[in-house]
Amino acid sequence: MQLQVRSGSFELSPEMIARMRETADELEALYPELLSCRFTIEAGSGRGNAPFRVKLELHVPGVVIPVAHQQADTLPKALEFAFAAAITEVEEYRRTRARLSREVA
Repeated sequence: MQLQVRSGSFELSPEMIARMRETADELEALYPELLSCRFTIEAGSGRGNAPFRVKLELHVPGVVIPVAHQQADTLPKALEFAFAAAITEVEEYRRTRARLSREVA
């Protein structure tokens, strides 16, 4: 599975990229059809926004599963929130796909 990471005006540590790889691998274990995982990380503007925002897109054959932006005061916490949201989205996608398969059969 391909991992893509975009960050704004700051460098991510190798440890943080490794954490994102682990997250992507865990998602792939839940849904083996996962082709790629794209993280977009932004630093907050400081005007009442959380310092970090993580957007996650999961690519499966023919579909992009967007995960809502997750915000937190620390990047590890924002990644944790994004991972939890991604699990919910993958499970919902899996249920919808199974339901549609039953309707077609």
